[in-house]
Amino acid sequence: MNLPVITYIALIIGWLPLIYLVIRKRGIDMAPLYTTAVVSIFLFNIVGSIVVAEPRLNIYQMHNLWTPHFFYIHLIQLFFFYVSAPVFLRSNIVMGGVEEFVSIRKALFFSLMFIFLVLLVLNNITNNAPLINLSSAGVNSVLMNTRNEFFEMDFSYLWIYRIAIYLLPQFICILLLLNFLSKRDIQSMAAFFVMFLFSIFLSLMFLHKTPLILLISSLFLSYIFYNRDYNLKFILLSLFVLLLAIIGLYLLYFFSAFETEGLEYAKFIFLQILNRIFGAYPISTAESILLVSNNNFWMGEAQSLAYLSSNALEARNLSVDIHVNIHGYSGYAPASALGSAYVDFGYIGVILMQICFVNAVFIIEKLLRMIKEINFRIALTVIFMTKIMFISMTSFADVLSSPIELLAFIGLFLLYKISTIRFKNASIS
Repeated sequence: MNLPVITYIALIIGWLPLIYLVIRKRGIDMAPLYTTAVVSIFLFNIVGSIVVAEPRLNIYQMHNLWTPHFFYIHLIQLFFFYVSAPVFLRSNIVMGGVEEFVSIRKALFFSLMFIFLVLLVLNNITNNAPLINLSSAGVNSVLMNTRNEFFEMDFSYLWIYRIAIYLLPQFICILLLLNFLSKRDIQSMAAFFVMFLFSIFLSLMFLHKTPLILLISSLFLSYIFYNRDYNLKFILLSLFVLLLAIIGLYLLYFFSAFETEGLEYAKFIFLQILNRIFGAYPISTAESILLVSNNNFWMGEAQSLAYLSSNALEARNLSVDIHVNIHGYSGYAPASALGSAYVDFGYIGVILMQICFVNAVFIIEKLLRMIKEINFRIALTVIFMTKIMFISMTSFADVLSSPIELLAFIGLFLLYKISTIRFKNASIS
């Protein structure tokens, strides 16, 4: 057994007690954001790093990506999660307090008004969205070609558009689901399903599967929080069904090749899923380390902690460099939080990023504890959980400290405050 595989096993063994602690302490109830980070990093950074430890499982390139730095920065990350565990798992943050509902009419009105206003004002994006143009092209190759052509276009204010078609519909769907669960009438059920179908359409406009997965996952989590049903077997079974659905989508997408090449292509599908879902982020971390193998750190240009300036962002894009190293041509590959922090400042950057992340999660958990109205508390908690999950996939700046994310978070809290100005004891209809 070689050293990379030994270090991989050591990381798995190191994380398992923390996973057990989170489950035993009902972390999803006591500290949902911390728990989300732990589970996300374990699944997408640690489990998937087998493709770094064992090059034969890496479908992109066969040379060895593993370095001692890869192991050390993950040890630093694990250390901070262990140290902070007693702080997060000592008191009930999300589900405690007065359980009252507040009217969601104002939140719905302003959210829907913003969505339709953005769709109308930025109609150049709407009219060119890949899903809108599917009918004018062929079926077989249209998905990737149409999407690639769309993202090669230069659209201003695309970030506002994404808030309108991803974040706000997700937020509204959660509130309407909670409304239906509390009232159980035809009117609330119809309102939820209409918004759910509309949100599915919006989430697929850019032909990305991630927004749809986040939408469905957020509704699943909201249901769990509302019913306080933390049945581990049910959650694991649901995750297993989701995994089978993903495998089914891959098999459907590559069905023609599967028919001709049979089991050999089934092996290819397995490696595709392993690399694309679990291995992509460890690979990006390993590639990030190799980019600065001679200690030529970028000194903040990767913008791992915060966006320093738009010029720096345009001058050097870590995701593009990683994609070039992996595939040999320009494109976009995910730059993980650990990788971008190491590229910026080495081990000091990794330590600073972990300190910033742990403190940010603690502050947000505290803010969520202050929300007395259970429907908004659950909705905001789930939204933040889906955001925190991406700490295993992209930089700290992209997850929490970018101007776009901060503006979106402030907007959601403003919607909550506007909804609680009057009718505090009103129905949630």
